[in-house]
Amino acid sequence: MVGRRLAVVRPGPLRSSSDRVAARRAWLQRIRALEAKTFAVYERPSRPASCGSSSTETAFHAAGVAEIYLTLWLLAAPRPSLFTAFLLESVNRVITVVFKNRPLRVGVDEAGTRSSPACWASARRWA
Repeated sequence: MVGRRLAVVRPGPLRSSSDRVAARRAWLQRIRALEAKTFAVYERPSRPASCGSSSTETAFHAAGVAEIYLTLWLLAAPRPSLFTAFLLESVNRVITVVFKNRPLRVGVDEAGTRSSPACWASARRWA
């Protein structure tokens, strides 16, 4: 038994084929009802919630780019471009997403920092 309502009925030696067919149809009806409820949640237009979520996400990424730009501006002798900050922030986000399964990202940030001079050279070439 899975949960309280969904039971997997396995055909036994004493069950007739019509009982098995009826049990499978009932099981498929429960699955279809669950699927319909799930899709009904996502079909509802929730424009205010999605606008707030997307604007918060955009502000988060813009703050990340601004943070890297300010850090580079305070540390680097030549003034960095926004493209350089954007490129380094993008690399940082990709590292975060790819290595999400690594506990505490052990060693990942160090490897990203080690490879960042190559990104820096690439950013200077394209800027």
